[in-house]
Amino acid sequence: VFAGSVDSINPMVYPSHFAEYRDASANPYRTVFNSLSSLKQQLKDQPPVKIIAYIEAYNYRYPLSPAQKVNYVRAQMRAAEDSKITGWYF
Repeated sequence: VFAGSVDSINPMVYPSHFAEYRDASANPYRTVFNSLSSLKQQLKDQPPVKIIAYIEAYNYRYPLSPAQKVNYVRAQMRAAEDSKITGWYF
């Protein structure tokens, strides 16, 4: 409804914040990619708008080792880039 009236849409696609956080957090690439793809599909008939996603720099639901954190963040970055949105924030 408002896509044509804003500079950008900034969804927060933090995997550990989803209701099914165990699955979403275990699959950060899929979670972020599917979320952003779904948003793009919802906006397909709207005026063009930038999508700049917030991605999660850590998983607050359960601890990750340093190596797991790196993989977790990289997977989300890759998903945002593969979804061909405008950009992402941490």
